[in-house]
Amino acid sequence: MELRGDTLYFTGGNGRITAVALRTGAVRWARTTTLDGASGPAVSGDTLYFSTGTGRVLALDRRTGEELWHTGPRAGGALALPDRSPRVLAVGRALYVSAADNTLFALDSLNPSRGGTGSGAPKGAG
Repeated sequence: MELRGDTLYFTGGNGRITAVALRTGAVRWARTTTLDGASGPAVSGDTLYFSTGTGRVLALDRRTGEELWHTGPRAGGALALPDRSPRVLAVGRALYVSAADNTLFALDSLNPSRGGTGSGAPKGAG
């Protein structure tokens, strides 16, 4: 869960990500994704970042919920223990992601396909 301005962002276990107006409780947007067991969001500027135990990362526009880009898995399997959830940390352009099997990797949020393994070209890139 993350609060930015007057909007609360949170994930559900079924891959649903929701933005709610804090004062009124009105849903600003909701998006169903394929990220079961997603981390809570990390926020940088107008972008929300989520990760999974398999090392998949998703970037959404925080104002609209539109998908900006996603990556493929970078770690083996899902997290086995409920107290070890995936995490993503945004520091400037860098994203630091923890996943299953003590996997830790970094991505450039402006070019997620550069470095490491897996797919991740920004949406619309060719």
